[in-house]
Parts: sequence; C-alpha cells; structure tokens
Amino acid sequence: MMFPSRSPGISCLGMIGVLVAWSSLPALALAQVVPDNSLGTERSQVTHSPVQGSLAELIQGGARRGSNLFHSFSEFNVGDLQRVYFANPAGVQNILSRVTGNNPSKLLGTVGVTGNANLILLNPNGILFGQNARLDIRGSFLASTADSLQFDNGFLFSASNPQIPPLLTVNVPIGLQFGTLTGGIRLQGVKQTDLRVGSGQTLALVGGDILLDGGGLAGSPPLRCPDPSCAPRVLEGGGFTAPGGRIELGSVAAGSVVTISARRNSAGTAQTNSGWELGYQGVQGFQDIRLNQAARVEANGGSIQVQGRRITLTDGSQIATITQGSQTGKNLTIRAAELLEVIGFDPTTRRPTRIVSGTAPGSTGNAGNLTIATQNLRVVNGAVISSGTSGAGTGGDLTVQAKSIEVIGINIIDLAQRQRLPSSIVNQAGQGSTGNAGNLTLETESLRVVDDGSISVGTFAAGNGGNLTVRAKSIEIIGSNQQRGPSSTLVAQAFRGSTGNAGDITLITDRLYIQQGSVRAASVESGSAGNITIQANSQISLADNGRINASTIDGQGNITLTTPLLLMRRNSSITTNAAGNGTGGNITINAGFLVSAPNENNDIIANAFAGSGGQIRISVQGLFWFNLRSRQELQRLLNTSNPVDLDPRQLPTNDITAFSQANPTIDTGAVRLQTPDLDPTQGFTVLPTDLTDPSQLIASTCPADQGSSFAITGRGGLPEDPRQPLMGQVIWQDDRQVGGDREVGGWDDRQVEQSNFVTASIVEAQDWIIDRTGMVVLVAHQPQIYRTVRFWHPLCALSNLSP
Repeated sequence: MMFPSRSPGISCLGMIGVLVAWSSLPALALAQVVPDNSLGTERSQVTHSPVQGSLAELIQGGARRGSNLFHSFSEFNVGDLQRVYFANPAGVQNILSRVTGNNPSKLLGTVGVTGNANLILLNPNGILFGQNARLDIRGSFLASTADSLQFDNGFLFSASNPQIPPLLTVNVPIGLQFGTLTGGIRLQGVKQTDLRVGSGQTLALVGGDILLDGGGLAGSPPLRCPDPSCAPRVLEGGGFTAPGGRIELGSVAAGSVVTISARRNSAGTAQTNSGWELGYQGVQGFQDIRLNQAARVEANGGSIQVQGRRITLTDGSQIATITQGSQTGKNLTIRAAELLEVIGFDPTTRRPTRIVSGTAPGSTGNAGNLTIATQNLRVVNGAVISSGTSGAGTGGDLTVQAKSIEVIGINIIDLAQRQRLPSSIVNQAGQGSTGNAGNLTLETESLRVVDDGSISVGTFAAGNGGNLTVRAKSIEIIGSNQQRGPSSTLVAQAFRGSTGNAGDITLITDRLYIQQGSVRAASVESGSAGNITIQANSQISLADNGRINASTIDGQGNITLTTPLLLMRRNSSITTNAAGNGTGGNITINAGFLVSAPNENNDIIANAFAGSGGQIRISVQGLFWFNLRSRQELQRLLNTSNPVDLDPRQLPTNDITAFSQANPTIDTGAVRLQTPDLDPTQGFTVLPTDLTDPSQLIASTCPADQGSSFAITGRGGLPEDPRQPLMGQVIWQDDRQVGGDREVGGWDDRQVEQSNFVTASIVEAQDWIIDRTGMVVLVAHQPQIYRTVRFWHPLCALSNLSP
C-alpha cells in the first residue's frame, strides 16, 4: 500500500523567490564575477589567467587582515564549464566572500582555491549549484544565504551593509547572522564530477529552504551499505563529498544566528585546519530541507549533521556515513523541528530511500552513532533507517526521540517473485561481519508499525545482535494481510547463516496493541533467541493472529509480561517454542486479569520438540476461558501421538501447554498457575441448610447478648452456578420490621486493645446495629480484638463500640 507524503515539500515561502530569480538569469557564456567598491582600494580583482595548466578566472586582491582575506562582489556567477579560482596568498587560512547585489549566485562550473585555504561564500539572495558544478577546494567550504559573518571582536562582514574590515587583526568567524532576507539553496542533479573538499574538512550549506534535486553530498569511493535491505548494496559515488570530514545541512529562518566553531576530536579538543562545526542552539525557527530524485548526502568516514523544520527524503535519496578501514566512525545526527519523512524508493532502480550509518566490509573500525530527534518521524513505502556493521568493528547505536513514530508499508521489488522490502528501522550485524551490532532505542509518545512495517535488531554473521528498547505511551503493531500471517513486526533475530545471538526486546508502555502483527525474538541457527520483556501499565491486547513469540533451535528465549490486563482474541498466541533439541523458553505472566473469549484458539505455549518444555508461570487475579492441557490430554483431544501434530493451535479452544512433543522422558516443562484462593469461577463454599434461627426472629431489647451469627463466604456472595462468574443479583434481604426507633450512642474514649496481625480474615458477623437512617448493619469483629460493650435502657443503644 502506497502512502503519499503528508509534507508539502519545500513550500513557496522562501524558495519561490529564489527560483524566480534563478529563472530570470540569462544563460552564462562566460563567468560573471563582478567586484564591488565596498573594499575601497583593496577591492577584488579578476583576471583571465592560467590555473593548473588551463585558463581560468583568477580572483586576486581583496582586504587581508591577518590570516583572513576578504572579497566583495556585486555579482558572483560561474558559467557552465567555466573555472573560477581564488588566489591563496601565503599565510591566508580563510577566504571570505560576500555578494552585495540583488541576484542569487548561479554556480554551473568549477569554483576553486589555488591553495589550502577555507572558502566561505555569502549571498542572502540564494545560491544555485548546476549539474556540472564542481568544487576544487582542499580546505573547507561553506555556502550560506546569511546576511553577515560575525567575529569575536563584534565586527560583521555584511552583505546588506557592506563595510571595510577594521585594520586591527580579525580572528576566525564565530557565527552566521541571518537578516530579513533568507534565500534558498538548490542543488540541481550534480553529476559524477563531485563537489569535493579536502580530506578531514567541512562542507556546509546553510540557508533558508534547501532543495537537493537529483544531486547531493556524496561519498567517494563507492560505499557499501551494512544493511541487507539496501540491496543492491553498492552506493554510487558522485555528489558532494567530505572524506573523513564533516557535512552540514542547515535550513534556518530569518533573524537566526548559527554559531561556527572548530571541529573537535573524540577527546573534545579543538582541531586547527580541520574545518568547522555549526551550532543551532540559539536558532528560533527553521525552514525546510528536501532531497528528491536519488539525491545523496554521504560522508566516507566522516560525520553529518542535518538541521531543519521539515526534512523530507524521496525517490531513493539517501543520507549516509560509512566507516572504512581502521578509522573510528563519526556520528550522523538529524534534527527536524516538526517532521522527518523518509519515503519510498527510486522507481528506476527500486533502491529504497534511506538514512544509513555503519561500517564497510573488511573494515576494523567501529561505526559512529545515528541519532534522530524530531516531533514526528514517518518511514513509509519501503524506506529504511539503518545502522550496523559489515566488518570487525562494533556497530553504532541508533536512537530516535520523537513525539510520534510511524513505520508504514512496503517496497515491492518483484511482485512475481514476491520480493518485498518493508519500511523499516533496523540495527544489524551484516553478512560477513564479526563485530557486534549496536542497540536500537525508540523514545516516543506514540509508535505505530502498520501495513508490513518492521523495526528490528539482529545478526547475519558471528557478531551478536543489539538490543531493541521502546519507551512509549502507546504501541500499535497492525498488519495488513491475515492470510499471510503476522506481517508488521518488532523483531530481534539471529538470521540464517549466523552464529551470533539475537538481542533482547524491552517494551515499556501504557498500552500495547498487536493485530495481525508480532513482537518476536528468534534464532534459526545455533545462536540463542533473545528475551522479550514487556511492561504495560494499562493493558496488552492481542487480536487476529497477533503474536508474542520467542523461538529458537538450541538456545532458549524467555517472555515476561507485566500488566493489569492481558486480553487475547481470535487466534492470538504467546509462545516460546524450541525446535531440534533445544529447551523451550519460559513464559512469566504477572497480570491483574488474563482474559479471552470461548473457543477463539488463543494459546500460551512453551513447548519443545525433542528437548524439554519450558516453564509457564501465571500469577493473576482472574483467569477466564483458558484450559491447562497436558501432553496426554492433547494426544486424546487430537487423537494422535505423532509429535509433529501435538500442537494446541489445532484445537479451537484457548489452551496453555508446556511439554516436550517428542521426548516426554526428559520433560521438565510445567505450568504453574497462581490465583486468589477464593474465586467464584472455581467453586463455592457449602453453607449450612438452616440459614435462620427462629429464636432470632423476635425483637429483643438487648440483641447483642444473644450470640447470633451470620456468615457469608466467597467473593461477592453466593454464585448460582460455581462455573460462572458472579453477576449482580440480590442474595439476601431482611424485610423484618424492628420495633421502635434506634439511635447509635456516642463513642467511648477508652482505648481498644489490639494484637498485631498480618492480614484480615473472613469471620462470621458477631453483632448488628441500626444506624441513624434505620438501616440494620451487620458487624463482624476480629476475634483478636477485645472490647467492652455497655448498654443502656430502654433501647439498648450500642456504646463504646469501635467500627
């Protein structure tokens, strides 16, 4: 089922003005680099000169202040296949340029620096990179539609209010100041020529709306995805690249300030000549980022930060950072103030749209972490968010923090061969890896996994799978096809061909609802299945083939459920089955009530085939419509002794079993049920046939001296049928009229002696009184309580009686 994006994409807000301005620019036969006069005698100079063996437009002059070189232009455009280079005098580390005119910059050819300096280009009107755009920069590159650069001495290098930099030494810039005009940045289908910066440097685009349309920030050499769902696994080269460096995409609103600081190493120490990191802590509003038509943002061994309001990836676009060799992986961080959408696949190649962090095959370094923070996350129509390892290093952790998370739909690769890729959030140890996978953690108010969506941790190799942890107020797992069995799933699995163990699943929620879906921990090889632990503060509901399952070949996986209400309907099951010689896992249920409906084939099973069955421990206040079945009883009901057929799911009843199907001589499986001692559904206490004493039918002036008694046992009265739950009905009613009005006397101020006791016991009524309304009240006194009762005539009202 296909789900269109709910995001309108890059709206017409800030981007439309930029697009109109771009469309109005004439075709550029030659470079249009026009210096302005804002720098006075230090104005920039453009000459037609040879650079690296070919003619190019060479920009010289400018205002130098220490290690910074300032340039100012009224127009800055690069024609198709043209080359424009900034000269890099000795000692200059940063080349800072601004556009003071009213037109956006159109970069269709090559922009470069003759040395190793960093390059910053400011144009508040907008910046466009064409299909043949190319960067020849060995330092870092920052393109922004900010109005000005901020320096620590208070100086602003502004495009709207151009001034000459002060003669005093100006240090490195510390921030980007956006004005009322915040133009967009657009990348138009960059080809394989790459937009490249030097190794370990930063490539940053910071502006209003950002649109990557068939191009992007891409990795080189070709990268390999650690997630098997990314097949075909090769991620094409091309686009923008910062090998071992940092990529920054930031879309901010007018009036924002984005900080610039030196990149820091793993120890937190600032590194010189290694690019920048951008900070958005003071930004009050963001704008939109959209990647279309297989656009790519990739960093080979580097880090990526994406920050915006609504961030959308479609058509096989991807954001990826892959660690190669022995280097330690860097982090991928995406923050969307309102919405992050990852949608669909490339209609030509069928590759999923994806966000990926991991290690490449043959690598030994550890992967970095993948972190997503947003109000709403939607992964739909076969898109993938993935973290993992394909080498010897450990995979990074994948963490999502969102108010709502939706994982919906599938990508049908080949309908005839039934090749389907679900929309998924996954952290796995990939094929050929020896390192362990990282953990997957989701923190949200609402998690919905719908129409074959999947959230999984696991291993395909020798490494162990990571753990899956979900903290949510509500979790819904809803499949789409009951005939095909459970489809939507939360799973921790050791896949075929693996020797590692599956991870554990922990769900902490108020409400868990599973319909035609499953929560599953499984191992199909020698590794152990993980454990499933679910704590639901309100209820757990399974319906229409909903399943909670831990299955294994050798090692056992256990299930622990804690909830006030566990409701199972219509072919639902909770199982810890073991194939082969493995021992069945244990099932522990701590619930207020375990409820089903008659003959709906809902089962709780801890069976094993050749090994011993597991242990089922159920502690509930009420158990309704379940049958405890032994192996012998199941043989009789199914009329077979064939171990393969000893499956309680073949019965229409709701059953609980724990035994070995093929080897009863070694079986230690058992079902232990703990319920309250007194339960109307289990029987009733036989009461005496003479319920009344004729001597007690006569009104007495001092009835407390007669020693009358009346006993009610059972929870709630006398059931008409011990096999039925207690229904509302009148059990006993006394219509006798008591002569005279009675009034309860005052309480005595003497202390009542009472011995220590642990729990209250059920005792016979020892007395009766009449309250102020004339109602007869039976009083049951604890036998350990000693009291003195004093009467007074004529009505013998009770006095000194504790309640």
